[in-house]
Amino acid sequence: MKYELTETVSKEFGKAISDLLNKFHQGGEVDQQFLGETQGKFYSLEANDKGHELQNELFSQELWQIIKEQMPSDLNQEHDNAPATLHKGSIIIETKGGLDIIIDASTKDGQFHIDSYNIDKGGLGPNTAEALYYRKQEFNLVALYGQGPIASIQEKLLEATGVKAHIVRHSKDTNFHPCFNFKDKEGLEHLFWIVAQVYPMQDQVLEQFTNKIDEISKANPGEFMVLTNTPPRGAKPSYFAQLSRIAKKNGNMVIYNPCEFVDTYLADRYLFKEGHADIIKPNLHEFFQFLVSVDLLDAKDMIDCREQVKEELESGDFSNLARLTAEFMKLTSTEIAIVSLDKHGALVASINDQLHIPAPLIQVECSSGAGDSGLAGLIHKAKEINLDLNNISQDDLIKIATEFVYSASATAAKKGNQLARLDEIAKLKELSLVTPRLLNKLLAS
Repeated sequence: MKYELTETVSKEFGKAISDLLNKFHQGGEVDQQFLGETQGKFYSLEANDKGHELQNELFSQELWQIIKEQMPSDLNQEHDNAPATLHKGSIIIETKGGLDIIIDASTKDGQFHIDSYNIDKGGLGPNTAEALYYRKQEFNLVALYGQGPIASIQEKLLEATGVKAHIVRHSKDTNFHPCFNFKDKEGLEHLFWIVAQVYPMQDQVLEQFTNKIDEISKANPGEFMVLTNTPPRGAKPSYFAQLSRIAKKNGNMVIYNPCEFVDTYLADRYLFKEGHADIIKPNLHEFFQFLVSVDLLDAKDMIDCREQVKEELESGDFSNLARLTAEFMKLTSTEIAIVSLDKHGALVASINDQLHIPAPLIQVECSSGAGDSGLAGLIHKAKEINLDLNNISQDDLIKIATEFVYSASATAAKKGNQLARLDEIAKLKELSLVTPRLLNKLLAS
């Protein structure tokens, strides 16, 4: 839900936020370098008497007060907490339960301006659910929500897009994840996440959440269970491995859609060593975390190795990435891997095949939500072709990966974290043809 601002409001909104940023940054002019340092400031802040986490919470609370003044009053109403209807469809697990607010910002003469802002229901799970809804695909979204105004707004945004979640409530409000889509003086866009405010879940809330997942899983044998983000705070790192065992017991296929912005090493390690993921959908950053988690790569070598692969991709060399993917899949028995490569499209692999699906030509506007839209496309196509994970053909891989790339790209071409509709994806397919490239020979050589 995007809101454009007048010049007067833009200046006032921008000044209020820049004053807050300066307060937590200990002063300094608002410019590209300052904003570039802001994210690191809150995630690597040296401990003081209040502590890093309290700094995050205070910043989030004060920023929320500034943004709330710009919120339409009809959004901030109490939720009805009505029960969700059980569907025969995929089970999407949303462990963050957060509200995303993307602020489209720019600088003029060193001053911070807010040109528009987008209120989004937030989270990988709700995005995937909304994208599946646009495809007329049934699903079950199981989410952890709080009780306060942020939770109320998030629920209303979900309902406005046709998504009704199975909600397990806890005593705190939902997370608040504002970010800046910042344009520098050269007109380049940068996305900066400012703060991630999180709360531990009580044991009884986690038990209720797990029981709800088990209930829906039993009612949907043969469907996909989508694990998004990371285990809820307060859960053991092995929580996703536990959910994967529930999926196996009930005949579900597990898709793992991780979160780039947090440390997932332990959760990954337990999932791949004590549980199982049938399909993984990481970006390049997340995939290299996977490699460290399963001991295929030393943590000290990860950044250098990833940068080398990035350089190779720029020259069209996929051999190292294909090799690492094959080693990972053999070790973990993962059936399908789709590694998102931004402008380079995606690498898709089974135990027998590795292919590169290039990205269609687009003007990137906002990549937030693109991977979730792609995941919905993957699920839709997998169900359409009746994908058999025990007998994956090369043609199957091409179909699901091509749908992933087109769906993700169509969303990245839209402004303000808006997910692509079917007609927009279809139009992109007409305008830009992609040709899959077989990588097996490169791997063998």
